[in-house]
Amino acid sequence: MHTRIRNCCSNLNADLHRNNLSGSPNCRCGQTIENAEHYLLQCLQFTTQRIRMFHATRPFHSLSAHALLFGKSSLSDEDNLTIFIAVQNFIKDTGRFT
Repeated sequence: MHTRIRNCCSNLNADLHRNNLSGSPNCRCGQTIENAEHYLLQCLQFTTQRIRMFHATRPFHSLSAHALLFGKSSLSDEDNLTIFIAVQNFIKDTGRFT
């Protein structure tokens, strides 16, 4: 799922809408378009899971959606792996794609 989000081919509403598979790109939370940035950093439905992800990635803040999905070239492979695992846990814990 991580790769699908990176490639804009996930079941996020913005991706589905872009590929003509959904009538609306809006999030179920009613705030805005459900894209990767909204899902990872803003959606009110996943605040608890996001806080856990932020705690796991605290040494690397501030992190953008791009850094969460692709890592940061300024970090070591080990540090990027920590970010990757935190994002994987976030994706799993939200249950958004089940």
